[in-house]
Amino acid sequence: MDTGVRVFWMKINLNTNWKFATDNFSESYHTRTAHPQVPPWIDQDVDTARHEMYPAGHGRTVQPMRPSLSDRLPDGVPHPFDHILRQWDIDPDSYPDYETKAMQGWLDLKAAKRRLWRERGYLHYEHMDDEQITDSPHTVIFPNVTISFLPDNILFFRTEPHADDPGKCTFDLWCMAFPVAGQTEVESIMAGPQPFSEADMLWRDFDNGRGVPEIEGQIVYQDMMLAEGMQRGMHSRGYGDAYLSAQETRVRYFHEVLNDYLAGRR
Repeated sequence: MDTGVRVFWMKINLNTNWKFATDNFSESYHTRTAHPQVPPWIDQDVDTARHEMYPAGHGRTVQPMRPSLSDRLPDGVPHPFDHILRQWDIDPDSYPDYETKAMQGWLDLKAAKRRLWRERGYLHYEHMDDEQITDSPHTVIFPNVTISFLPDNILFFRTEPHADDPGKCTFDLWCMAFPVAGQTEVESIMAGPQPFSEADMLWRDFDNGRGVPEIEGQIVYQDMMLAEGMQRGMHSRGYGDAYLSAQETRVRYFHEVLNDYLAGRR
């Protein structure tokens, strides 16, 4: 982690409670509708992700970075996984069907990265295991920090409460990348292509999305749009309580631990 360079750095004023980020990053239930660009390259299916919870309130979801078998792009649309395979000298057309490409291609990608990392200059792969080299461990550190350790990026999120308005918070967004020989530009998952250099901090009001054109359409932008809408919805006279599905166990656990602190049990 100490070799990572912060290529994008933004602090955003949001009209939502600080806990939205932990709730949002503790489940993948919302991904299909909120982030349609994700399933083609990260498998969000509930039965393929691994959800972990730890006694201190921390949690983690590990998802394979391979196409979902449930959510598929229309025929004829260029597939992002094909591009990833070609980057590592794997022919996506060599697989007999989509399922084989998703599952066997993911294993072939691990092997190719193991074989080629040194000559390609991906020196940060040296100490990664087979899971880290191709997958997405999304870690929530209780109560307000999220770190995603992706193969080539680190994403750092932090929310902090507003001094006197529980309906507002600030959201820190750091996109970090590892140095790779010959790369002067990197693909940041939350902020798009960025120069490989330390970024200056941008401090913005979200303003219903208008204040952050640099990340418009990105995953975290979509989350913020939802979060502000949820904050408004909680003040509706029609809102009573939240009903959490089985896929939202980590959301429930976060609030249980938080309530233990508030009640003096921790």
